[in-house]
Amino acid sequence: MLDRFADLEGLWGERNKTFLTVPDSTALLNDGVRRFSKIVREGKENAKDQTEVNSALCSLFARAWCVANVSSTDIHGLMLALRQKQPRDRCTYCSSRGCICGENRTSDIVLAPPDPTQLNLTVDQWCVLIHEKYGRRNRDRGLSGTIGHLWEEVGEMSTTLYILPKVPSITSPVVQAQKNLELADVFSWIFAITAMLGKELDPLLEVRHTGPHHRCGQRPCICGPYYNYLQVDPHGQINANTRSITY
Repeated sequence: MLDRFADLEGLWGERNKTFLTVPDSTALLNDGVRRFSKIVREGKENAKDQTEVNSALCSLFARAWCVANVSSTDIHGLMLALRQKQPRDRCTYCSSRGCICGENRTSDIVLAPPDPTQLNLTVDQWCVLIHEKYGRRNRDRGLSGTIGHLWEEVGEMSTTLYILPKVPSITSPVVQAQKNLELADVFSWIFAITAMLGKELDPLLEVRHTGPHHRCGQRPCICGPYYNYLQVDPHGQINANTRSITY
């Protein structure tokens, strides 16, 4: 997984730091979830041609990384949070190997000691780990319901990014730790969706992000501000006809 983050940093890291704000990055992620939801509503996840599904799935991963990148998230802090929230052997709420939590959890989370071996997991291995613990519950709620949980986590992440830093009594390390935990949840739901679709995400990400950008033909990307190429209405909604040219 760290390799995939490094691929994205090499392709878009400089452009992000130069042109993107945190609200820009969260708008891009929200648009990515909206796009994926539309694909599922139209039943395209079952289509013979999976090009659009694969592209949208890669976009979810890349745009979640983009939020982390633009919000100055330490990737190792994010990986720490992911390992604390998603240990190999149990759900951190119910403590069961296969999660038996209800839809509305009543128990408090018990973060796990970070397993150093999980740092070496690939994206696909993370997907398998998540599916082994939560696959039954996710199948019961269905793909649309699982995407709904991703929406919720993106909302919670946005609240953490926008509101928490403005609370005088909350220190910067606490804000950073909470941001890492929320981002870890976003990635966990992306892994859950990937597993439900039976996709191998690693090779898709590798093909998409290890070479030059498909628009400018350069690595790192030199396209300039993303808003030069995306039409955004006054409500922050991105024109569907222009979204495919970036991220």
